[in-house]
Amino acid sequence: MVALLLLSDADAARRVAAGDFDIWWVALLAGSWLLRDRRIASGLLLDAACAIKQTAWFAAPFYLVYVWRAYGPREAARRGGIALAGFLALNLPWLLISPRAWLSSLALPVSLPLFPEGKGAIALALSDPLPLPPT
Repeated sequence: MVALLLLSDADAARRVAAGDFDIWWVALLAGSWLLRDRRIASGLLLDAACAIKQTAWFAAPFYLVYVWRAYGPREAARRGGIALAGFLALNLPWLLISPRAWLSSLALPVSLPLFPEGKGAIALALSDPLPLPPT
């Protein structure tokens, strides 16, 4: 069902072709949760989500805590190992080429300042048609 969902969205295919992976990591993370009763499939979907987008890392501890409580600590360690092995397998070329750049890119969601950008009132305020409200 998740594979069909991933392959059926034409807008998602256009976004991926343009370099936007925001749809895919959410779908993979949801698939990991939906297949939580299957050790390998769930772990591989979790590692793929974490490899695509660093933001998925924030969901990984919740997944592992759930597995710990539902199936025990050994199963949580197994699934964490599966996810880590898959994550490293997908990221190994970049890790070997430039470890410092790879590590700094992993920390971007945490190390970048949270400055609002985008559409709507914030974009209008940044381009000066509207003044920024006082803090």
